[in-house]
This record gives sequence, C-alpha cells and structure tokens, in this order.
Amino acid sequence: MSAYPAWSTYSPKDLHGQYIVREQVPDFRSFLDRWRDTSKPVRAEFSDHLDIRFGDHPAETLDVLLPKTWAPGTPVQVLFHGGYWRALHKDEYAFVALPGLRAGIGAVIVNYELCPNVSMAELVAQCQRGFAWTVRNIAQFGGDPGNLYLSGHSAGGHLVGSMLQTDWKTFGLGDFAIRGACALSGLFDLTPIPSVANLQDDIHLTPEEVTALSPMVHPIANVVPLVLANGALETTEFHRQTAEYADYARSSGAIVDFHDVEGRHHYSVVDALADADHPLCHAWHRAVLGGSIG
Repeated sequence: MSAYPAWSTYSPKDLHGQYIVREQVPDFRSFLDRWRDTSKPVRAEFSDHLDIRFGDHPAETLDVLLPKTWAPGTPVQVLFHGGYWRALHKDEYAFVALPGLRAGIGAVIVNYELCPNVSMAELVAQCQRGFAWTVRNIAQFGGDPGNLYLSGHSAGGHLVGSMLQTDWKTFGLGDFAIRGACALSGLFDLTPIPSVANLQDDIHLTPEEVTALSPMVHPIANVVPLVLANGALETTEFHRQTAEYADYARSSGAIVDFHDVEGRHHYSVVDALADADHPLCHAWHRAVLGGSIG
C-alpha cells in the first residue's frame, strides 16, 4: 500500500496545486531562460550533427552530440525533454548532456511535437521513432547501439517509462541494448492528469490513452538499472509518482537507485543532474561509466 494519499482524495483546487508546479516556484521562468541560454554554447561546441530528421513530422528532429574522442563501446544517453508534453524543446535541454560529454558519454536529444497539436499517443510514437532511429544509426557516428541509456525530466521521465515498456521487436530492430535509465520527477501514473483542468485543456487525454500510456499499468519490457529522483521540495503527488514507480520497477526485477534531492524543487533538480560536482550527477555517471566523475 502506498505511503501517500490517493490522488482522488484531493479537491480540484488541491490537485491543481499538486501538478501545476510552476505556481510552487515563482521564478520558474528564470530556470527555463537559463536552460535555453546555457544550452546554446553546448550545442555550438558539439554542433556537427544537429536537427537531424527522423520522421515525417517537422518536429521529429534530434541532435547527436559527440564527445571530443570516441572509444569502442562509447555509451550514449538518449534524452527526452520535459514541459508537460505541451511546452519546451530539445534545444533547451542540451546543457543536461554537458557533464556526460566531458566524461566521454555521447548524447542524442530527441524532439517531438507538442500537445494539443498532436495526441499523447502520437507524441509517444514520435519518441519511439526517435529512439528506433538512434538504434539504427548511432554506429555511423561512433556510438554503440549496444550501450544505450535513457534519461528524461518530468514529461521526459514519463517518456523514459514509455520507452521501457515498449516491445522493440515490433519495430524490427536489430541488436541493441538499453543498459540503464534515469528519470527525474517523472509522471508514471497518468490517471490524475485528466482531472487537472489546466493540463487536460491542452493534452486531451482519453481514458484509453490513460490506460495505454501509463508506465505503471504495463509490464516493463526492458528491465534495466534505474536512477530515479525527485526534488525534496516537490509536491506530494510528484513524490508519490516516483516512489510508486520505484516500487513497481523493483517488483519487476530492476535495481533502483532512488534520490530525494535535498533543497531541490521540480526545476532545480534538473540542475543537479547537470552539475558534475553533484551527487546525483555522480550517481548517473556511475551507472553509465561504472565510476564517478567530478
């Protein structure tokens, strides 16, 4: 039984407060602006392979960011940005990849069209196509399709869970391996989302999509070691989402390294992952490289 109250016990006002996190962080816009600004030099420094098309929709693009030197078996993290499925862009998340790039970890940052321009089901399908493209093509850039890792924040955490529940045989993929995943402040149980009017007005989740697209509803097809984290200052519902997914993953046989990051909220926890001196970044790179950086 969960240690957290059932989401259905919240009033509409309280449920809004649980999920509309920008109202809990008055200066949230300063974080988004800084992410965009600090991502620009990262994209400029590792800019040989930007805005690659992987699908028919104009938004289906990705960046391949390469460390300065590659070695056989170089790991690659496939990163999905946040923004509640309705905002932000891959270009604003390149800063998260910088510590890894300096440590010799490649990055593929996947973009996708946003709700309400597409349905949630189509958004997830676009991300699946972006990952499948990576598997099929990363070797030509020097990356290793047998050494892939997933990472994402908020809605991107949901997309990490979605990739783990995907049966990749249906995509006709050859040999590849997801070696691990990192999800920050993810949304793994979609059942509350239609009751949050501010979100549902844009996302238009159907009951069928809630069932089909909630990572905690389906078996984890790709059981891998997980680094899961939320900020200690986040709302009860975001704590519930991560804690229950951690338990769900453990029950599926996954090794879970959980972090309740002291002093961090929904936005500042991303900065912890992007800080080569922070324990959360160390934990993620231990999972990828087998040793800490700093």
